Amino acid sequence: MPRSNPRVDLRDETFPAVNIVIVWTDGPVQWHVNRSSSGQWIGVCEPLGLTEEGRSLDDLHQNIRRSIQRLMEDLISTGEFASFLRERGWRGMLAAGKPQQGPAQYRMRIQLVVHRGYTKR
Repeated sequence: MPRSNPRVDLRDETFPAVNIVIVWTDGPVQWHVNRSSSGQWIGVCEPLGLTEEGRSLDDLHQNIRRSIQRLMEDLISTGEFASFLRERGWRGMLAAGKPQQGPAQYRMRIQLVVHRGYTKR
């Protein structure tokens, strides 16, 4: 019989520090991306309330991943993680597999929507 992923109990707001928490959404979380007149790439994500920038699209993508990680850690530390997910119709689940060393990592599907033209900056 296949083993299913254990559901995360979001009531206690705690996760083991050696696991990956997957945030399930109703589709990829969109980041709208523009290039500023100075050449920086700027990404804005309304569902997460985040804005990031980078020198290149690859740099922006790395900064977005770090930004999501910091947001999830902040939500856990303030006890708001469960309500943040619930308000958006999302859910969290521990990933199956071998535990990792280090702090919990958070994963979600994202999509960069690149717009042509420049933003004022």
